Amino acid sequence: MNRICLMVIIIALSVLQTLSPAGASSFTLEIFGNANMDDAINEKDVSYVQGIINGTESKTMLADANLDGKVDEADISLIEQILEGKETKMTIIDCDGMNVTVKKPIKKIAVIVDSTVEALRILNAKDRIVAIDEKTRKDVPSFLGDLMKLSSIGDRTEPDVEKIIELQPDLVILGPRQYHGHDLEKKLNGTGIDVARLWLANSDMVLSEVFILGYLLDEVESAEEYREWHDEIIDGIENKISSIPEDKRPSVFWDRPGNTTCGGNSSYQRTLSVSGGRNIAFNLTAYPVVDPEWILSMDPDVVLGLSFAGGYESRNLTPLVTRYKEISGTTGFDNLRAAKDGKVFVTHYIIHVNPGYPIGAAYLAKWFYPDLFKDMDPAEIHQDYLDRFQKIDFDVKKQGAFVYMP
Repeated sequence: MNRICLMVIIIALSVLQTLSPAGASSFTLEIFGNANMDDAINEKDVSYVQGIINGTESKTMLADANLDGKVDEADISLIEQILEGKETKMTIIDCDGMNVTVKKPIKKIAVIVDSTVEALRILNAKDRIVAIDEKTRKDVPSFLGDLMKLSSIGDRTEPDVEKIIELQPDLVILGPRQYHGHDLEKKLNGTGIDVARLWLANSDMVLSEVFILGYLLDEVESAEEYREWHDEIIDGIENKISSIPEDKRPSVFWDRPGNTTCGGNSSYQRTLSVSGGRNIAFNLTAYPVVDPEWILSMDPDVVLGLSFAGGYESRNLTPLVTRYKEISGTTGFDNLRAAKDGKVFVTHYIIHVNPGYPIGAAYLAKWFYPDLFKDMDPAEIHQDYLDRFQKIDFDVKKQGAFVYMP
């Protein structure tokens, strides 16, 4: 099979995974050595590589574990080292689709973006964090807790390279090149510090990237525990709404600050789709500016007002109430079906993205289908996530501002 045909098949499989309603655990672990392209590296990959060598299996993109251009016994040897925990490096495909080799073991990590902090806590790797970017420190100090005492490595777009080199982490984890330190790899070249780009703020990528981190940090069991929690919620929601035809599901408008919305390519789309909502902006770009007249013409069944104020950093609902008043003050708002039916909700962004996005999915499902989910308590799900995976002292029924229903 030539490379072009192989890539076409891989892309097609990726599209099918994206469209699959049962995609809670349907992902490819994008680590070289995952020869059979499933969600784990195990003995099946050794057998699969042997099959490629014997001519009974087709070569896959991840079968060349050592990236030397051929699939042979050396790849089997490396996969076996991974299984025994003896590998000294691992090559992943990052969130931008680039091959990145990371040295192991990883004992010190510099982090850019709060979603990565969440993931490292899930993987019991909080103590490996040695520095955090300034925006995360400013935006979520209560959520960070004792991590606030750690050093700052400056701005997300242009991290403080001198500070990073001074701290000598084994690894810097940040997001896509278009948002975060686009040439950080070049600036750190020759320092011995590796850079891995994982976009854990995007709910479409969360599960697969938690597992990438799990393998890099030798915390796969912790990743599996998170998957069980994730799947119990997401699969539970999808199973209950699976019999509802698409045209019977509520049409939804994400009202994002700045007269913008969340399109089909946004980080919020998965949360909405698994909850059974139809995004009226699905065919638009990720975060487009929208005309109020267009919203009125679409007349959505539900309006979801996103707020960037509140969350873990608020002691009351005031920021969300303020956001609701802003939305309800829009010309023509009273004429919307959602307003007439009392289906306007305001929610803080953080529960709809990042590893905790199933919390947001639970709230949306309950708002969209109250009769189906009358026994589900999203606040309890949120508290369980904090207690089990984030291990912070926070009572969501007494603290914070996450949802507002007038």
